[in-house]
Amino acid sequence: TIIFANKNIKDVVIPKHTKRIISNAFDHCLSIDKFTFDPDLELEIIESYALSNSSIKTIKIPSKVVKIGEIPFCKCECLYSVDLDVNSKFDNISNRLFAESFIITIPSKVCKIKNDAFYQCGSLRTVNFLPDSQLIIIDDSSFSDQRFQSM
Repeated sequence: TIIFANKNIKDVVIPKHTKRIISNAFDHCLSIDKFTFDPDLELEIIESYALSNSSIKTIKIPSKVVKIGEIPFCKCECLYSVDLDVNSKFDNISNRLFAESFIITIPSKVCKIKNDAFYQCGSLRTVNFLPDSQLIIIDDSSFSDQRFQSM
């Protein structure tokens, strides 16, 4: 479990045996240049606000992650891309998961996109769906107030 990080951290590598990143663990880490995960990572949960107010630019969520809390990237003004691994076990997109990002790819196993999943995602321009998508349900207000360039 990662509880908190040094606010001056520049290169983040989440170690193999990490199972959870708790709320606000990387809050206000404004010097992050690189954020990566060990290739054999066991991470399962990224809690709400885990990387809020940080300088993270891109992130690829590993395939073993099964739960991501609300607004994990809140006020990450440098965030450009959130990429969910194509073999992701993650199957529900919750409120404001992609707030602040420009481009996202929805993994195949996602079967439901909940109300307000993209609420206040004013920077979002492109949403990609994979050809073998298992998406069944998109709640009514999932994409409300969006101005996409492509979907």
